[in-house]
Amino acid sequence: MSLNVVVLTGRMVRDSELVKKPDTCSRLDCCIAVNSYRKDNDGTLSERADFVNFALFGEYAEKMFQYLRKGTSISLRGHLEQHRWKDKEGKARSCLQVKADSIELMKSPETSAPAPDTGEEQDFEDFSEGTDENYDGIPDMQIPSICEAGGGE
Repeated sequence: MSLNVVVLTGRMVRDSELVKKPDTCSRLDCCIAVNSYRKDNDGTLSERADFVNFALFGEYAEKMFQYLRKGTSISLRGHLEQHRWKDKEGKARSCLQVKADSIELMKSPETSAPAPDTGEEQDFEDFSEGTDENYDGIPDMQIPSICEAGGGE
């Protein structure tokens, strides 16, 4: 038995990119910075940011596009997927990214303003129910542009 569940909270590194191609569903490419903390050899606590690429698909991607902007604080739930392809020189390439099933917009501590209303319930359980049907028939990306960009910009 295996389990493939990812839950992350952090800030958007850059504005999301909406990709629309004829005869396929929309894809929203995004990147989130997630802070982690560790003690150095001398006992000093240090912080580092990990940059995680994720994607949304279908109508949900189109709806969330307007909200997923650089600096937006979010929480996401999804699962890992590995993409493999050959680059222009024929070299095998791969990357790991999160396919997001749900996104929760977080309240910004700087402004204390509520997160924008997406018209959807902000409950992970509500978003995750029935999302598998959105992934049926989605062609694998030949060259995932989000992976070629590297980590965070």
